[in-house]
Amino acid sequence: KTHLEMEFDDDTIIGPNAFHTLPLTSILLGMPYTQERNRLALRTLTLHPDSFLTSSNIRSLTIIRANVNLPGNKFNLNTAVEWLRFIACGFTEVPSEMIESLPNLDYLSFEGNYLRVIRSHAFSPLKLLRELNLEGNGIVSLELGCFDGLDNLEVLDLADNQFSPISGIFNGLKKLTRLDIDNAFGEHQFNFDILQDTPALVNIGMGNNKIKELKPDMFSICPQLTYLSLFRN
Repeated sequence: KTHLEMEFDDDTIIGPNAFHTLPLTSILLGMPYTQERNRLALRTLTLHPDSFLTSSNIRSLTIIRANVNLPGNKFNLNTAVEWLRFIACGFTEVPSEMIESLPNLDYLSFEGNYLRVIRSHAFSPLKLLRELNLEGNGIVSLELGCFDGLDNLEVLDLADNQFSPISGIFNGLKKLTRLDIDNAFGEHQFNFDILQDTPALVNIGMGNNKIKELKPDMFSICPQLTYLSLFRN
């Protein structure tokens, strides 16, 4: 088999070269399921910079419901992961040093974490990234420049957050074709100017954002748009 799934009941350490003899390309590691959303209740998964070095090169890594601890905050640069998901984990900040050590990432997800603020240049080392999922973090602020360096990004999911849609937050995302901003702004009013920096958009989800009026030509800034969702506005 090239895919491995493991579930742990308590705090766990994955040592160096733990999977070295296995011909794996995909690993999923999970902690116990709980209905309670409490970061402090999460079990800790401690990794080593060489934890995911294998002879066959692991391409996909998924970690679910864990406080991830990586001493030194960096993976071995020979780690070949291209697809990385931290689902319902305990991150409160984007682990910039960690993702910098994975420059070949194509897909990155922090779905359901606790990233309240996305700092400027948070993802700038990821020059090859094509898809980024930040859904369900309760984000209250996207700093200007937080998506700098993501020149190849095509898909961005920001649903279920509560940030202010400030003009310029999507600056540089010229290749973005799909944007999910359903229920993304909390009590903030939607600002159509944020779409001026995303001319390649084909698909936009912008439901549940208290949009009360549609004006003529307001989507002309997205000339390639073919799908638009406005449910629950």
